[in-house]
Amino acid sequence: MAAMNQRKLVVLLNDFKENRRMSSESEARLKPFLGMPFSFIFIFESASKTFSQKYGTQFAGGKTVVAKIIDSELMCSVLFSTGQNDWLCGLSAGQKLKKKVILL
Repeated sequence: MAAMNQRKLVVLLNDFKENRRMSSESEARLKPFLGMPFSFIFIFESASKTFSQKYGTQFAGGKTVVAKIIDSELMCSVLFSTGQNDWLCGLSAGQKLKKKVILL
């Protein structure tokens, strides 16, 4: 079930990349996936300090990673808490990392 949902999410995100949609339509189509866990392999591009607390204080002082989902052309931002900062600072562009993430 999880793998099927993950494939559906990737198809949906690819559709968003290729087709312009109104934000309300995009939000409605993403809603079923919100809060669901997914396990992706990413290709690390960069990390920077997270400034926004839009998604909760657990990410304050942490890092926002820009990465590509492997086997796709999809770039995404992944938020990490402060406990991961040292590990993230040791990553180099092009490194692969497998992470369980929750769609915010």
